Amino acid sequence: MEKTITLGDKKVKLRSTAATPLIYKNQFKRDYFSDMLKLASGLQGINTDKKGELDLDSIDESTIENFDLTVLYNAVWALAKNENLHIGEPIEFFSKYESMNISEVFPEIQDLLFDSIQTTKK
Repeated sequence: MEKTITLGDKKVKLRSTAATPLIYKNQFKRDYFSDMLKLASGLQGINTDKKGELDLDSIDESTIENFDLTVLYNAVWALAKNENLHIGEPIEFFSKYESMNISEVFPEIQDLLFDSIQTTKK
């Protein structure tokens, strides 16, 4: 699965394949599936607005305790690395972009993030 998103004022191509969890594990020494489940549980209780963007006003103290933005940044980097193996290390990669609006980016990438952890069993 592939998608192009906007970070700051630049377009970035992302790709999710069977290699994504391996890229993630190799770089961050953490389990992709565990972190995606942690991210999903941290998102419970966060609402979306009419445009489907995260409603950051709906975040309270109990929600923020379970929500780790580092996991989201790491996942975006792994998806970008899967599309282009020549991108730099995470800090080098993100320093090229002025900002990453979480409320806009997350709805754009959630299918990519969770595609690899869903079961096909019925």
